[in-house]
Amino acid sequence: MSRVEVKGVARTKAYFKGIQRRAMNFSAQLRWARDEIKKANRQNFATQGMTSGKAWNALDLEYQSW
Repeated sequence: MSRVEVKGVARTKAYFKGIQRRAMNFSAQLRWARDEIKKANRQNFATQGMTSGKAWNALDLEYQSW
């Protein structure tokens, strides 16, 4: 009967445990998305909507007086 010796099992288990932990944590991706939304909002307000494709309409008098 043949025998196979496997080395590095503990290291491999720790590696896969790290993969599993990182797969459950989306903070880096959410941080990136938050930053992209903030940047888009900043650009949109700086150009009064032109970044979105069309400038915002002027406020009507009733809303403006509020």
